[in-house]
Amino acid sequence: MSALLEEGMKNHQAGNFVDAKKCYEQVLNTEAENFNALQLLAAIHIQTGNFSEAIPIIKKALSINQSNPLVFNNQGLALHALGRFGEAIQSYDQAIMLQNNFVDAYCNKGVSLQELSRFDEALNSYQQAININSSHVLSHYNRGVLLQKLGNSADALVEYDAVISFDPNYWPAYSNRGIILRELGRIQESIDSFKSAIALKNDYIEAYYNLGITLQVVQLHEDSLMCYEQALALNQDYAEAWTNRGIVLMSLNRMKEAKLSLENALRIKPDLKEAQTNYSKVMAE
Repeated sequence: MSALLEEGMKNHQAGNFVDAKKCYEQVLNTEAENFNALQLLAAIHIQTGNFSEAIPIIKKALSINQSNPLVFNNQGLALHALGRFGEAIQSYDQAIMLQNNFVDAYCNKGVSLQELSRFDEALNSYQQAININSSHVLSHYNRGVLLQKLGNSADALVEYDAVISFDPNYWPAYSNRGIILRELGRIQESIDSFKSAIALKNDYIEAYYNLGITLQVVQLHEDSLMCYEQALALNQDYAEAWTNRGIVLMSLNRMKEAKLSLENALRIKPDLKEAQTNYSKVMAE
């Protein structure tokens, strides 16, 4: 391995993508078919969001060596990002064919299958990843998200609990878990779950919004109002938060403020039904 390639890899591992890219390109200037430089340069493009640039580099790498599962997995990532989900699945299958315990490839394949609404296959792909590595957090989380979407709250909750057991700092799982717990009527657990999400990520807009809903359900209106206002402090264009804030203000008989809040919601989303309905109620007072 050349000193220049080694330098590029050190920069790459340190997150210094600019210098790593320069090193790989310099290697390729003198060794156009250096497989390692090609696949690492492609990885840089993927990590920096330059997916279109990654594809031809990967194809060139694969024309030299088709026995590296990581390259097929990276090709899948780039194709998925470009919306070419069927081709991405084929790439992940190639990676799995070369390495049948490639956990990330199974997980990534599940994401692409999900985009094509092939939900049973996606669930199976996530489960295959979990069967290989029971502590693979992203597979548990993705499986939970899909189960929740399909209305299987009980199994989704099991997946989110698994995520948290393996990674207590995985904040999205707490928020999604909180939504399910609210639906199950386990209000205090729901509140605690949203608060855990916020403690881990204090600018987590959706967690503030959903905590507001849960507090609203049990008529803790002042606390709910603070949550919606925190969400709006982070995103002034959050029409649903303006709507729910208006509804809470109506419950507190603060009709003038409620009217302004609902007007803000309708300014952002004129067709938002809940805002329209409650605005009509305020105007009728």
